[in-house]
Amino acid sequence: VGIILHPAREEAVDVAVQFVQGMFDHGIACLGLGERIADLRQRLPGIEIQQASNASLAEAELMVVFGGDGTILWAAEGVVPRGVPLLGVNLGHVGFLAELESHDVHKLVQQVVERHYTVEERLTLDVEVIDPEGHQIWSSFAVNEVSLEKAAREKMLDVLVEIDHLPVSRWSCDGMLVSTPTGSTAYSLSAGGPILTPSLDAITLVPMFPHTLSARPLVINGDSTIRLRFSH
Repeated sequence: VGIILHPAREEAVDVAVQFVQGMFDHGIACLGLGERIADLRQRLPGIEIQQASNASLAEAELMVVFGGDGTILWAAEGVVPRGVPLLGVNLGHVGFLAELESHDVHKLVQQVVERHYTVEERLTLDVEVIDPEGHQIWSSFAVNEVSLEKAAREKMLDVLVEIDHLPVSRWSCDGMLVSTPTGSTAYSLSAGGPILTPSLDAITLVPMFPHTLSARPLVINGDSTIRLRFSH
């Protein structure tokens, strides 16, 4: 079982100590990801906590994250490409992605030991940045959203939106958000986008402060290809 802790909260170490001790009592080894593992080792000198490598991380059955949504999203960068499920224990102010609160750690130990949990698949976005010559200069995936934002405060972006290679609209705006159902309670929510059930196979497209009376958020199929073109 992998573990990762909030980079600053001391409570994360306190709760993780209880969890690691519970795993050890049941003969289950823990792999640590991040710099806070050194703090755990100091608190649990009799328990070996290995530093996770790319190879060992891929073999983990589960990654338990002690932190808020930000920590969970950070952990997703390392484990999602390897197919390792995440389980969040909320220590932050916002815990939309977490399944348990910190006081549930004893319940968590039992559920992990008994494998009494289900894996819920979430839609992610494949993201590519293409330069004007058509060359890909960056690619990654997004759990929450893709945000296209202006660099200069005094200017607006002129954005042409295409869905499945068909032009939909051109907006003068401060930016565009392309959000998953998971991300619909994050930046998209603040920008006036709809809240989607996490299991929906859908994507939201939200213009940010468009200079028009007719622009509205769009909800489209999850397998759609969205292209955002903008002029300087």
